[in-house]
Amino acid sequence: MLFHENVFLLILLPVGLAGFGLFRAMGRARWVVPFLIGISLWAYSPQGTVAMAALLVSVIGNKLVGQRILAAGEHGAGRGWLALGIGANLALLGWFKYTNFLLFNLAQLGGPQVAPLAIILPAGISFFTFQQIAYLVDLRTQKEHYDWSTYGLFIIFFPQFIAGPIVHHRDIVPQIVRIRRGELPEPWSEALAAGFTLFTIGLAKKLLIADPLAPLVNMVFAGAGHDPGPSLLVAWTGALAYTLQIYFDFSGYSDMAIGLGRMFGLHLPQNFNSPYQAVSISDFWRRWHITLSRFLRDYLYIPLGGNRRGIVRTRINLMLTMLLGGFWHGANWTFVVWGGLHGLALIVARLFPWRLGPGPGRILTFLFVILAWVPFRAPDIATTLAFWKAMAGFNGLVLPEMVGRHLGLISSPLLVFNNLPFRYLWQTLSGWSGVAAFGAGLLAALSIERQNPPAHTTVHRQLADWMQIPAAVAVFVLFLVVFHAKDANVPFLYFQF
Repeated sequence: MLFHENVFLLILLPVGLAGFGLFRAMGRARWVVPFLIGISLWAYSPQGTVAMAALLVSVIGNKLVGQRILAAGEHGAGRGWLALGIGANLALLGWFKYTNFLLFNLAQLGGPQVAPLAIILPAGISFFTFQQIAYLVDLRTQKEHYDWSTYGLFIIFFPQFIAGPIVHHRDIVPQIVRIRRGELPEPWSEALAAGFTLFTIGLAKKLLIADPLAPLVNMVFAGAGHDPGPSLLVAWTGALAYTLQIYFDFSGYSDMAIGLGRMFGLHLPQNFNSPYQAVSISDFWRRWHITLSRFLRDYLYIPLGGNRRGIVRTRINLMLTMLLGGFWHGANWTFVVWGGLHGLALIVARLFPWRLGPGPGRILTFLFVILAWVPFRAPDIATTLAFWKAMAGFNGLVLPEMVGRHLGLISSPLLVFNNLPFRYLWQTLSGWSGVAAFGAGLLAALSIERQNPPAHTTVHRQLADWMQIPAAVAVFVLFLVVFHAKDANVPFLYFQF
């Protein structure tokens, strides 16, 4: 169920909050966890019977395997159960996500021609599979005994399990235990206010910034697959638009998930930290999809040997980690190319550890990220190459007509004028998205100021208190704007991963 659908905003969320508050008020906090599991299953039910069955089989199967690992202890049987659990998780993910990809590539190599199977990818399977693999691996060294309902809510808590953040049991389960005892980390009224603010900001990011960029992105990337293809400026405009679209779409979802979690007493981990301000590619991966980066580091890179086995092995480990991280995103060679580019960039950064200043480092990193997003968005390798060719200027230079007139270059044979992409871009930047960007930044600043006023000054505390009412009004107005501007048919980009 999408967070911006009417059934979610007007029915599921109010019912969930009312039930959460009612059980706590009645002194029945122990019922909150089963209730939230029911709400989460309700939120997932539109995915269909197959997806629901895959989710339940995964949760039940991993809990049973976890019990066997705990019972076996450090003996060989424990390692066997762990291998079985990891293998079963990867097999389930592979069946739904990579079967048709495998059949297609086998046919390309001369194998039997098999029609694609009617397999529908369950939303969130990549995320809840990773979370459970991490749980099973940790059981070898950390003997964590969770009851069924606690484990179930840890996996399928509806704000995050479909598209992240990827949560770790050590972070979430203690919070679930406190909720069951009737404890919250902060007064519920403050949690509701802060959570609703974050949710609204995330909703604005997606619906007022990311979604209006989609027509421009789709048009430019669709044109890259046909002759003559986009020109230099059009290609760069499309690539930059997608760079903004995927950030505001995914970080918007993460903000909404974190805000929803906070409303229900759970603090989910931060997933983004201004990634486009990174000064190096390593810094980018400390800021982008932070929870995925942590998982890849702790459960893939380090088990492969990390940087403990020499320079050559370190480079191999980096590349393998990024290739597999790219492939995790989707069953397409373009995702492998994207992961390989980032792996290569990490290796080059280690080979030539130049110390660029923040300015040059930030610019070069951002340019690389834009170029690397092309295969991530393109439908195939051929389109990727055609798009890079256009970005290199092989298809000529395109300027908006008004710019060409201003420069007096209308008659120049070197320029072809086509202002359609730029008209879309201008409408996007000058419309609701500009208002939303300013409003989101202001609300974030007010929220941070209110929650973390400097202790050394009374003026800041008074200012934060005085701004509570205007900030609340601004959040409510922004929510109304977003609610009426939304299109419930536009899914989140990361739902397909």
